[in-house]
Amino acid sequence: MPPSQRERIPRGLWIRILVYGLLGHLFAAFLIFLFEMGGGA
Repeated sequence: MPPSQRERIPRGLWIRILVYGLLGHLFAAFLIFLFEMGGGA
């Protein structure tokens, strides 16, 4: 892929993808934590 095509993806889009991915993983970890705590009781 030529560099000109790669540069067309906005920087803000990559930042949003990273933030949403991080938040999604944190939310999933929180849910797993809740289920682990609730399952042990």
